[in-house]
Amino acid sequence: MIVGAYLATHKNPMFARLAMLQLAQQTYLPHVIAIHESGHTESYKWAWKDIEQDLTTFHGVKVLYAYTPANPGHPIYQAVPLKRLFDEGCEVFFKIDHDDLYSIRHVASGLRNLEGYDAVVKAKHGFLIQPSGADYRYIPATSFFDVPMKGHAGSVCFTRHVAAEYLWEMELNQGREDDLTLSRVLKDKYAVNYVFDDPTTVYVSHGGNTSTKEWASWEVLRQQGDSSAPQTPYVNGAKSISAHPNFNTGLPTALKAIQQP
Repeated sequence: MIVGAYLATHKNPMFARLAMLQLAQQTYLPHVIAIHESGHTESYKWAWKDIEQDLTTFHGVKVLYAYTPANPGHPIYQAVPLKRLFDEGCEVFFKIDHDDLYSIRHVASGLRNLEGYDAVVKAKHGFLIQPSGADYRYIPATSFFDVPMKGHAGSVCFTRHVAAEYLWEMELNQGREDDLTLSRVLKDKYAVNYVFDDPTTVYVSHGGNTSTKEWASWEVLRQQGDSSAPQTPYVNGAKSISAHPNFNTGLPTALKAIQQP
């Protein structure tokens, strides 16, 4: 069984190095890692070069790299590394978000929970809000079960059958967020193991996220004592969000999808 992990990184060498360090520390190393860097006029492959050399020289891990100076947008920036793994013959695929945190047993846990299923989604995980210019807030065990993926999108792993359909759907749905596309692929068609009792990831909301950028801003307002600031979802059991008068954004993108028929 060939296990692959794919990583899309966009204008952030620090996040890219963090993700590679976390992959390099896995108790079960993926056989192939595919990285797609995009959005910058100069490559920052230097940020993880030493990690790649160690993985390839001493552990036999194959590292594939693709570079797009422009911003390819959703969902292509994720499709590129996934397709590289698919063409390499991988049978299990782990999505790694470059700005999230992973336990050293994440891959091993995913493989164990994948037995008998087509995909694994960690329905319970840690939640870190780290806004710029304010204190962080960490919730060790929370759930995203109400979002379309029914869990942390960055925790997902899946089989080759899912990967083939996912790649096809991303090609057909240019501009749609990749996570939303994957959730639609998995819905009612594949056997998905939603794992509540084995958290191995921490979702990080830092203000630069596509789908949850408002949450970091709300947390700053909360720390400043603004009682009218919306409660961040899934913190202290809050599930509903009302728009703050200082914002016109309303629901984060990932949650807007829940409101759609």
